[in-house]
Amino acid sequence: YSVLTVDAEETKKSFCTKDTFASVAFVDAKYTESLPVHITIDTAVDALSHALESIFNKRSGCVSELFAKDAVKLIGKSIPALISENIDFKTREDLILASMYAGISIANYLIQLVTVIPSIQNGMLEGLALFVSGYSNSIF
Repeated sequence: YSVLTVDAEETKKSFCTKDTFASVAFVDAKYTESLPVHITIDTAVDALSHALESIFNKRSGCVSELFAKDAVKLIGKSIPALISENIDFKTREDLILASMYAGISIANYLIQLVTVIPSIQNGMLEGLALFVSGYSNSIF
């Protein structure tokens, strides 16, 4: 899935085609070293929400759940570093791997398009919205 922010309409729009999925991805924590702490934290929460949605969503399969559970474990292990804002390279490696696992987990089923919530610019809020959506999908 790809999500575009449309500033003029104060919304986000998503689209998905076979051409929007990467053929190659460079998953290397060194690309995250210059990120501000708040973006690292927001991204971790966003990845966690995708992983939890994948675990709780009734449409999720066993492959999605395997990747999602590994993502949750890696993010959980990183929480002390995120809280203390002392994010070392090993934590960044765990977080980027967790983010990739969460992405794989949601790509394996038709995700609810909650990521298109209008006017949300913050990964933390989007993450919370996705978690609530995933939880509610698991109940209903």
